[in-house]
Amino acid sequence: MTLENRTSSNTVEITRSTLFETIAAAVADSPAGSSAEAWARTTAGVIAMLLCLQLVTGLLLAFYYVPSTDTAHTTVTYVEKVVASGAWMRSLHHYGSQWLTVILVLHIGQLLWRENYLPRPVGWVATILLLALVLAGGATGYSLPWDVRAFFATKITENMAAGLPVISTPLGGVPEMVEHEINGELVPEHDPAAIRAAMERLIADPARARKFGDRGQEMAREKFSIEANVRKLRTLLLPL
Repeated sequence: MTLENRTSSNTVEITRSTLFETIAAAVADSPAGSSAEAWARTTAGVIAMLLCLQLVTGLLLAFYYVPSTDTAHTTVTYVEKVVASGAWMRSLHHYGSQWLTVILVLHIGQLLWRENYLPRPVGWVATILLLALVLAGGATGYSLPWDVRAFFATKITENMAAGLPVISTPLGGVPEMVEHEINGELVPEHDPAAIRAAMERLIADPARARKFGDRGQEMAREKFSIEANVRKLRTLLLPL
């Protein structure tokens, strides 16, 4: 095919794709197949609804929330206990963000099932980028209440990035960040004596503490840096 023919073909395709009838059909996306396919196409509408919910509840919460280590937890408690319907509003925002991630994953799954990423690559890439943004927003929003869970989860990643050894209990997602005897120590829960013994061992052996800190810094770069997340996103997108 010559360059002129390719150019003419591309022009025809662009013209056809920008016709009002084509755009209206794409927006309506009326299913012509089974009822299962019809239900599968509802995920985009649910995503739009949840995005609006996050925007509205987030703006309402922003009227009261003060992003400071001194007042963040106090303002969140004020919203929940004093503001009219504040606990309900925060619950909508909290659980809406979790459901948004779930529905986005389901949406990506149905795009793969229907092979709809082939005729609509822009929509596919936009969906993947939206999922990345939602996950990033969830990760940063995790620390906004500045409660005990958010404080210590943030401190662990900060200490790893700063090259400090970590002593923690194996609660929640901590074992995903702290590997015992690799970049820190994991001690039993509700055991102050074990924490004290772990601290004494690190103080008595600076070389071991330095080894934990160096390895933690490497793991922070490998798992949590911008470059690492870009590589993961490219690995996800390029095969498609």
